[in-house]
Amino acid sequence: MPYHRTGIALWLGVPCSEVTATVLCRRSGTIATGCSDGSIGLWKVPFDCSQSGEQQIHKQIHDSEDMLDDTSIQPFAILCGHHSEPISSLVCAVEGSAMREPGKEKNVLVSADLSSCMCVWSLEDGVCLRVCRTTLAWGPSTMVNVSCKGKTLIAAAGGSPDIEVVEVGRLR
Repeated sequence: MPYHRTGIALWLGVPCSEVTATVLCRRSGTIATGCSDGSIGLWKVPFDCSQSGEQQIHKQIHDSEDMLDDTSIQPFAILCGHHSEPISSLVCAVEGSAMREPGKEKNVLVSADLSSCMCVWSLEDGVCLRVCRTTLAWGPSTMVNVSCKGKTLIAAAGGSPDIEVVEVGRLR
């Protein structure tokens, strides 16, 4: 019989010492916050932000700040995998191609820290899918995702005059 580990985390307030990076993942309705201790907080957004404009999202977030009910933003996971290095950049992406593999698309978060370590996380359950400590020559300050010919690519910039492009599916 396989062994399954489960755990419960309870916290009051923000589970992070200092936020160093943020990103809104519209497709999954998640906000990710990178922290100075290398952890990443995932927060569920209780409203549909996939089609909302920036001003509407800011208003909904501001309106929910004082409520502790089903309409407020709630933390649901803390991701650990960067070994105490501050998170320098976060970006959301979709792995898989709807054209090549219908129904197999996965919402992921790509994180990078100051030591140039990159991690790919499932936004569905917070599982670390891949870690690579040798992909980048420096810790990026900005990352954007780009889809090209059915591949999910991340363009990383900062710390160098170069822009490095990484294929998320091949990140090792």
